[in-house]
Amino acid sequence: MVKNEYNISIIIPTIREKVITLESLESFKNIEVIIVKDKWKNASKARNIGAKISSGEILVFMDDDIAFNQDFFINALKKVHDKKVLWLDPPFICFITRKDFMETNGFDERIKPTMAETVEFKKLLLKKGIKVVELDASNIIHYGGKLTKEKYWLNQKNLIYVALKYERNPKRFIKMFITKNPIRFAKIFSYLIYWLLILLFIRKRSSLHDTLKENIIKENVLILRK
Repeated sequence: MVKNEYNISIIIPTIREKVITLESLESFKNIEVIIVKDKWKNASKARNIGAKISSGEILVFMDDDIAFNQDFFINALKKVHDKKVLWLDPPFICFITRKDFMETNGFDERIKPTMAETVEFKKLLLKKGIKVVELDASNIIHYGGKLTKEKYWLNQKNLIYVALKYERNPKRFIKMFITKNPIRFAKIFSYLIYWLLILLFIRKRSSLHDTLKENIIKENVLILRK
């Protein structure tokens, strides 16, 4: 058995019956694994709930459909500290100290599950002066499904939101709308109007602060300590 000397909590949101990622954690001891059943279909919300009820000083966010070896995990733990985050996306893996995570106020729950919610979180980390170090993906197996047309457009919608919040280069922002396809232009423009109205009338960033106020529904959270 591999003994883990770190006070860590691993947080995995899932919509699956079987969490594949757990198989790579079987040999570790003294860890806390929090499985959050994502009944809201909002990975950001599920991650925030997991962070809220966790006890570790190092938080590890992971997708539910990955496999990795022990060396990958242990080496990442040795490198993470305040103001330094270990990062991989996709699949999404993030090693971060509790202190840094709480400083960010968590994942933005306005963004429904696509790759965009992690893009937004990474930009927020950088904005707060937290160094983001990319992890080596060579020893990671990702069993994720294909990007459907529906998920593609949802991702495009959410990337407009991220650009409105963080993009300071007008040329890059305008480039998002340049297309010869009138249907694509209409969709992208409608997303722009949608997010402008959200940001104009609902300015508060929906995130960890809101999750802290909610009663955690026990049947949606499984805590494994070993």
